[in-house]
Amino acid sequence: MLATNARPVRSWSHDESRWGLMTVRRRRITVRGVKPVGTIQHQYANCWCFGCVAPATGEADVQLLPKLDAAHMPVFLDGVAERHQDTFTIIVLDRSGAHTAKALRLPENIALIFLPARSPERNPIEHVWENGRSQMAWKCFPHLECLEDEREAV
Repeated sequence: MLATNARPVRSWSHDESRWGLMTVRRRRITVRGVKPVGTIQHQYANCWCFGCVAPATGEADVQLLPKLDAAHMPVFLDGVAERHQDTFTIIVLDRSGAHTAKALRLPENIALIFLPARSPERNPIEHVWENGRSQMAWKCFPHLECLEDEREAV
């Protein structure tokens, strides 16, 4: 953090989640011994949902991007920096290759803090992804654009 920072500081938890056309299956209540019946599809188009959640307020900042790599991470960070210009943003995230790339440039109002290796239970946004997958369970989408529209609504 810059010593000359006069903005309020906000903490966010960040992670990415892949969303695709293959149907998310979850448990269904059935009679004992009867397997749940549901429509599923096996299409492999997908997108990545980059997201941050502020644990103190529950506010979320989500953006859909085509890939998870070092080229798309700055796109997300620039968007967060622009949407939250009035604060200094501290983002807590895992040690993914997209997050630790040497070519990664940070906007002036963002700092990154990395979680210990193999500790997803310490990242609150994991609960957001699980809740989103539960809401999307057993739904089929004809195109990736339909899934993106539904995902943005959740």
